[in-house]
Amino acid sequence: MKRLLALLLALFAGCSRCAEDKPVPKLASSVGAGQAAREPVFACAAKGDHLESCEEALVPFAAGDSVTVRLCRLTPRDEAGEAQDGVTRLELLQTGKSIGCGKLSDVASLSALCSGPAESACLARLAQDNLATSARFFAPRAYASSRLLLFFGDALDSDTPSVELIQVNNGAARTVFYSEAGKTERPFIFNKLEDVDGDGKPELLGFEAMPELDACQPYLPEAVFSLLGEGEVAKFVRNDALMEKRARAQGKEWHGPLPDPSVRVCEEDPADAQDDAAE
Repeated sequence: MKRLLALLLALFAGCSRCAEDKPVPKLASSVGAGQAAREPVFACAAKGDHLESCEEALVPFAAGDSVTVRLCRLTPRDEAGEAQDGVTRLELLQTGKSIGCGKLSDVASLSALCSGPAESACLARLAQDNLATSARFFAPRAYASSRLLLFFGDALDSDTPSVELIQVNNGAARTVFYSEAGKTERPFIFNKLEDVDGDGKPELLGFEAMPELDACQPYLPEAVFSLLGEGEVAKFVRNDALMEKRARAQGKEWHGPLPDPSVRVCEEDPADAQDDAAE
């Protein structure tokens, strides 16, 4: 319960659309000194998009094996529903060739995950395990062989951060998990990547509904998604059996893999449990 509450509090603290002290990170200009002003090359731009600036970050998965992440800021459009301060989109390249585009409408930064009073410490921990020297996205060093890149995004009409996991394999970049308010079926509150079943590949852990700030709240199991398939068919799929096994091992109630607002779950505070035992 405390873990759920901490996630929810961090989520509200990190709402970059509603907190004025969370400015949108500025991208470095790709136009060098003395060059004529021109738009940088960005293969993921749509018709009518105009680029303000781009920045690149190298991700070395292994010696001689790397991918470049290009993040480009698009200038605002004078259209309904468009972000007034523009949006950031992503492209992936290998040996200078574009190998894929991200799906997120507006790429944010890791502060979407590391918000609140412990933001600095959280970002420092991520930096230690990040193959990329960037605070805009996360390439987990512990799972370098899985070749995963984790991005968070902003949503104009939601307090729920968007999440996208991209896998780079055989010269192609493919989205293997994607959740964005208004574009996918249900929200996903990211928790962490962890090798739950011991197969060397990380599971994606999180929650498929917003937690509530109550001691008793609607049933909300921790979702566990496993990376299945290879190449074009690879994707993170919810692993119901592993979810149940993990929940029971942790002594949690199990009422199925989906959130159920008709079931209320009340967890006793450990301090209260110790007081009851003493009496």
